[in-house]
Amino acid sequence: MTKPITTTLNAVRPYLKAHWKQLLKHLGKTKTDDEPLRFSTIAEAVGVHTAYRCLDSLSQEHNPLIWKLKDDATDRVLHIFEKKFPGDTRFKEAVQATRDYADGKITKKQFDGVQTSWTEPNDVAKTCWDNQEKTHGELLIQRFG
Repeated sequence: MTKPITTTLNAVRPYLKAHWKQLLKHLGKTKTDDEPLRFSTIAEAVGVHTAYRCLDSLSQEHNPLIWKLKDDATDRVLHIFEKKFPGDTRFKEAVQATRDYADGKITKKQFDGVQTSWTEPNDVAKTCWDNQEKTHGELLIQRFG
């Protein structure tokens, strides 16, 4: 693993509504600050799912790393959707759209259109996302420290 990518309490506060006091207690703090904060520390305090959500606190310079992380995690759960819906390519197309958007090959509007086309309120989509989020959290700790 390379040098850990860090965030700060000030940056993650909007993403930790329900877990804010828990993180402060874990850190032995009572207020926000701008000291470097590792994602593994957030995960220890409030869990990997919440630490994953805190990725949004990073600056845009980290977007390529975040997109690669999301790509890898999504690839690991693609089989769940494909097993339940053989021949349905919407999830796979959404994964490709993520790659294309990260590489600047499609616009945000095109990306959003592909994402919306497969997101439906069904058990399979929820299962995929739940498994994907768990995988994201594990990869987050491995790659971001």
